[in-house]
Amino acid sequence: MPGIGQLPAPPQGQPGYYYPPPMKQKDETLALVSLLLAVASWIFGMTIFTAIPAVVVGIMARRRIKQDPEHYGGDGMALGGIVMGIVMTVLFTGIAVVWLLAMLVPLLMGIIMAIVGVGASAAGV
Repeated sequence: MPGIGQLPAPPQGQPGYYYPPPMKQKDETLALVSLLLAVASWIFGMTIFTAIPAVVVGIMARRRIKQDPEHYGGDGMALGGIVMGIVMTVLFTGIAVVWLLAMLVPLLMGIIMAIVGVGASAAGV
């Protein structure tokens, strides 16, 4: 039985080589930041300040992870941040377009009615 700090003896019949256990991957910090920004966009709804940066930071994290996959992990967190950020951005943009149309249509209808009303009274009808 090996003592503290000693490596175990290789099994009998095997060459005298010992392979250390693989290094544990450190999660990329940018991946965590991306995921946290995306979650914050879902909770607080600040798309410009959280969802769009979540996508950008997630892409940066995935690039770093792909460059050095032996040392960095967290690809799932980065992908989650990207997907959630894109979904929140699309959702917010859709809501903003609907809101804008809801505000503009009555305004445009009022302008059209005013023009038609003025034109009809000027013609003497």
